[in-house]
Amino acid sequence: MEIVTVVEGRIPSKKVADFEAAYAAIKPPFPEGFVMSTLLHSTKDARAYRIQTKWKNQGLLESYKKSTDTPMAIALFRRFGVEPQFELFEVAKSLQKEQF
Repeated sequence: MEIVTVVEGRIPSKKVADFEAAYAAIKPPFPEGFVMSTLLHSTKDARAYRIQTKWKNQGLLESYKKSTDTPMAIALFRRFGVEPQFELFEVAKSLQKEQF
């Protein structure tokens, strides 16, 4: 079953452009099991950001977490002085344009 990690925090106002640039600078190779990642920016709170990352399954995510001191999304927030919140979701259902 696919898994989505959600890592979120509030970036200091003067650092938001640098935070977005640092996320955009992340390049392959990505860990085994990584499917995709999205940086989301709140429309209500200019400092609020969320990184959602989809993984093929929880086993591969756990293998990645064991292979690194700090997962990439968490490390990115910490680089900007933010201790992020973390949540894990199972993908219950998914819709894709190609299905229809």
